[in-house]
Amino acid sequence: MDQRERLSGFDYFLMAFKKYVQFSGRSTRSEYWYFVLFYFLIAVGLKILLFVTALAAEAFEGKMAFSALMVVLSVISIIFALGTVLPAVAIICRRLHDVNYSGWWQIFPNLFATLMWFSLFLIYNPWTDTYSHIYLGSFLLLSFSIPFLVSFVWILVLLCTASDLETNRFGEVPCAVMVLVQENLKTDIIQERAKKAMPPSSETLELIVKLSELRDKGILTDEEFQQKKSELL
Repeated sequence: MDQRERLSGFDYFLMAFKKYVQFSGRSTRSEYWYFVLFYFLIAVGLKILLFVTALAAEAFEGKMAFSALMVVLSVISIIFALGTVLPAVAIICRRLHDVNYSGWWQIFPNLFATLMWFSLFLIYNPWTDTYSHIYLGSFLLLSFSIPFLVSFVWILVLLCTASDLETNRFGEVPCAVMVLVQENLKTDIIQERAKKAMPPSSETLELIVKLSELRDKGILTDEEFQQKKSELL
């Protein structure tokens, strides 16, 4: 497929898997957010199917088909979740490159999120069903939640930022952005030509007549009159 062709949303989703562990280069907003959209749709779809199958298995006890289908859907969900980890990390890395930031910045919200989970385990241990280190865990949880929110919002803003329209240290401008810029430029040129092709309004003609009268009275020179006339037209 020609990179300059317009891609569909699902094409962008598949592109992330074609660049499975490609951490170099740049990715546009469309490439990233379409990946997020279809990832969400597929993940939610699998969860709904699994939930419906579980209800059917409970309603029709003894039907091995539903139990087998639950196992298959569970395996597919796990494979999908694990299989999209590296493409997700890679596309975030390329998206940050597109706005001239290092991909390593995505570590910070993940790091603080991990520390928050550790703080929760200090408070409550689900394996032993016991509470311990409540004050220490609460303090750490609050301490890590603030930098997590700050770093998460900052990364989210970068992911929503428009592409850098110049070649940066991570690579050239993506072809999709160049196509969009060229189309916008063509539209601007067409609109500008259309404006020039429009006949002058009555107000403009009246101003030209007044300028002509000022020229006849000697207040304006011929050069000044022609200059003002060209500005109005």
